[in-house]
Amino acid sequence: MIPNITAEHQMAKQKQGVLIWEWPIRVWHWLLVFAVTTALVTGLIPDLDLMNVHTWAGMTVVALLVFRLIWGFLGGTYTKLRHYFTTPQQFVNHFRGLNNPAAHTSPGIVLAVSLLLALAVQSGAGLFTTDDVLTDGPLVQFVDDDAVEFASDIHDHGWKFVVVLIGIHLSAQLIYGVFLRNPIALAMFTGRKRLALPKTTFATWKALLIYVVSGLIFGLLLFYSR
Repeated sequence: MIPNITAEHQMAKQKQGVLIWEWPIRVWHWLLVFAVTTALVTGLIPDLDLMNVHTWAGMTVVALLVFRLIWGFLGGTYTKLRHYFTTPQQFVNHFRGLNNPAAHTSPGIVLAVSLLLALAVQSGAGLFTTDDVLTDGPLVQFVDDDAVEFASDIHDHGWKFVVVLIGIHLSAQLIYGVFLRNPIALAMFTGRKRLALPKTTFATWKALLIYVVSGLIFGLLLFYSR
């Protein structure tokens, strides 16, 4: 009787999955989703009344990217930056089913890093951008006109790359969830994946401290945007 209970327990545990994404990174993910969506919508709607919201959303993205960078060194087991390295061979092997199970797939690493870099360039450029009418980025005052023009050009076109990468990400989640019946699409809700790995470990106080630092960065940018 005991062996059967143990076996059932193991099966239930395997079905539930192991905790890969700790709560600080899940909160970060959904805050980033909200900030990026707000920035894109308010940036593409031709309404000057929305530009303040667009600026605040962009500054939020910057602050959240700072959180992710620091959390990449001090955060949970699988969110550390050392888990985000891959090779072209591993990328190809993923589609051939030759890679060993890991917290992050090679294509997932490539997409995540590409999207974060695109967001960093887009939101970073926005800090130095002007529309020559009513709105200036918070750091325009610290650079010359050539730098502002260059940053404005990047910001005017960089959003297209962000949208493409988001589209690829959402398409991948749709394929995994609907066609492959893989619960990986729910990982940013539950934090769990069906992998034979130890669960993540992290320090809550570090997460709270880094969120405070990110909030201070947002406050500093807000101060200079006046």
